[in-house]
Amino acid sequence: MFSPRYYYSANDPELYQYLLTQPHQKRHFDSGDFLWKPGEFIERVYYICSGVAVSFVEHETGRRKIFLFAGNGSIYPGCHTMQFKIEQSILTQAITPMETLEFRREDFYRMFQMNTRLNAFMFESYAMYINLLLYETAHQGYNDSFVKLCNLLYLFAQNRSQNTVELTQENLADILAINRVNVAKHLAVLREKGILQSHRKSLKILDMQALEALCSIETQP
Repeated sequence: MFSPRYYYSANDPELYQYLLTQPHQKRHFDSGDFLWKPGEFIERVYYICSGVAVSFVEHETGRRKIFLFAGNGSIYPGCHTMQFKIEQSILTQAITPMETLEFRREDFYRMFQMNTRLNAFMFESYAMYINLLLYETAHQGYNDSFVKLCNLLYLFAQNRSQNTVELTQENLADILAINRVNVAKHLAVLREKGILQSHRKSLKILDMQALEALCSIETQP
């Protein structure tokens, strides 16, 4: 059974070899670079060879809502022909140095129509993202902020090695749309329970079983 995933990565060498044969540019991004400029519509699609990007929507009040981390082997932002207004508020930023293959949107759409392996890969990616959106809107939205945080840490740790959550308090607040004061307070409770250790830019989950017990039923396996 597949759990919601905030961090996306994949490993499909055959698909990668196909992408190399198609019209593209190799693009490097330093940490902090944006994959496209703020206010722009999405005109490029990226295959991430290495590194991690974070995507977020910037609200007119200045608040951010992180909704996705994309890592090795993932294709972002996907394939569509329409221009949605909210695209102008979506920003994607490298949080580590990144090596990518960059495709024009129209070229990628043609590839999507012609190659069944790419088509299947993108459908599965969309399904995972829709699953996350449903989880956030129909479930997380009704939890209190402590349970929201426990759910996020549990799900994120499952997708990373050694139960390490490579997120700052600011990242956690921007994903959950809660203030950093509450994040700090809830993390202190989890530290007191011996469930996690805090480091400068990451959290180490020491007791996954105890963390799981604090999560909502929908989040538990």
